[in-house]
Amino acid sequence: MSSDKEKQVNQMITFIMQEAKEKANELRLKTEHDANLESSMMVHSAKNKIQDEVREKEKKIAMQERIRLSRAEAEIRVKKMKTREELLET
Repeated sequence: MSSDKEKQVNQMITFIMQEAKEKANELRLKTEHDANLESSMMVHSAKNKIQDEVREKEKKIAMQERIRLSRAEAEIRVKKMKTREELLET
């Protein structure tokens, strides 16, 4: 009779160990999935941040170019006015 009880205890231990291994594997898989998901989200966030920075720099460069062109046009107008004034004085 004691061998039947030992068999039952061993079967219970085997069952419990198997359940524990399965649960540990599930937790490992979930942890890996969550880590991959978080990593992916961080990469996506970093990409967005870089794209935003690039857009801002492009806007700044475009604004500087417009300012440069505007100043060049203003200089041309001033030169024209000086030339007209010189022609009128002579």
